[in-house]
Amino acid sequence: MRLSLLLAASMLAAPAFALAQGNGGGNNGLGGVLIDPSGALTARDDKTLGTKLDKERQAAFAADNLPADLNADSDARKVSLRKLEAALAAAAAAGEEPDEAMRFLAGLTRIDAVLVQPGTAEEPGDVVLVGPAGGFGPDALGRMISTAEGEHGGRPVLHLFDLLAALRGGEASRGGAIGCSIDPVPERQAALARATANLGPVRSVSQAASVYRKLAEILGDQTIRIYGVPAGSHFGVTLAEADYRMKLVSLGLEPSGVRGLPSHLALIGPGANSAQRFFIVADYEPVGVNADRTAFALRGQRLRMLTEDEVIAADGSRRDAGQQGRSNVAWANRFTEQVPDLAAERPIFAQLQNLYDLAVTAELLRAERLTEKAGWTPGLLLDEAALPVPVGPAPKTVPTAFNTKSTGRTVVGLISGGVSIRAADALREAGQAPDASGELERARADAFAAAGERWWWD
Repeated sequence: MRLSLLLAASMLAAPAFALAQGNGGGNNGLGGVLIDPSGALTARDDKTLGTKLDKERQAAFAADNLPADLNADSDARKVSLRKLEAALAAAAAAGEEPDEAMRFLAGLTRIDAVLVQPGTAEEPGDVVLVGPAGGFGPDALGRMISTAEGEHGGRPVLHLFDLLAALRGGEASRGGAIGCSIDPVPERQAALARATANLGPVRSVSQAASVYRKLAEILGDQTIRIYGVPAGSHFGVTLAEADYRMKLVSLGLEPSGVRGLPSHLALIGPGANSAQRFFIVADYEPVGVNADRTAFALRGQRLRMLTEDEVIAADGSRRDAGQQGRSNVAWANRFTEQVPDLAAERPIFAQLQNLYDLAVTAELLRAERLTEKAGWTPGLLLDEAALPVPVGPAPKTVPTAFNTKSTGRTVVGLISGGVSIRAADALREAGQAPDASGELERARADAFAAAGERWWWD
């Protein structure tokens, strides 16, 4: 018997940072990983995640730390960016940190719409984000999770500092992308290629584990590259964790939690000797827009997966092989089909959906000049010196991971890829759908008719 083995260039990262940094939740907000001072990442887990005890802790946090009306469920909570900025400025003037409601955007779990109220000569207008919301509390790993009932309960809430990173990152790299890539060191990849060229038949599971553990040692730690946002920010580490967890699921080292999404390893057949590349990109349906372009509705599942094969040269460099393996395409398609269920089962992928929403919203504000239409010029929201995005140690490296499978022929593969948020491309590819029914315009009018002095309302 020979064994088919998949060696993966996997990577690791984390969500939420420490509460003292204004960016996390309970349990020091460390989320799915630990990051040591050198930037090395270590995976975290907790057996109480999703249990009754975990949910009770979240509910207790919400009851103790949030206003009762914010702790209520809402299908369409409104968050005013202009009034939020004023509230943040008032807190800063009083020497206070943003409160829980501010730091977690009033409990929004998604952005369904972006609405504009044009300004007048006497008073500036506003830009408002709309989405489902409720109370929230930290899970056992520190992710801030919605306590709302129904389909939005259990989802991570949006972060203020992720919004700021998206707004400022887009300005700094206009036309560019936000994302994460975790890759082997080319010299070590070349050494791996030489070692596997001389690899003979592997005839037992124990021998396989020994051989491929040594190969993983040759490959060593892999390099994490985060671009478009601060690498040590909550936004940055969430990108990296999502990338890493995707690779663990593909290897079968972590369960997807979804019946329709087995590991890629389960689909791979004998002879699959090229490297596999999986990467997550945006997936939006046409954006709804009213007649005067003051209301926009975001639709779609936010994420999809693409794939390609790679060839590894003798020097360890990689290039597109110009083809897509059958198992690669099958797994990428299954991942895409199962995104809604995957996000419900694995909060890190729901967090990734949130990051796409924030980046696309930031690009929509720029492309449509929405703050200009509102007659309002953001100040504090764009001022890194006055309101810095908190950062911790930047994730830099993660150990290689591997798994094995018996199929009848030796297979050596490398799984690479990443997460890419090209918000301008996402909006262009999605296109726009005119609000022929007038429903979006009515929602806009009703939202501003109900607005008061507070920065959020239902």
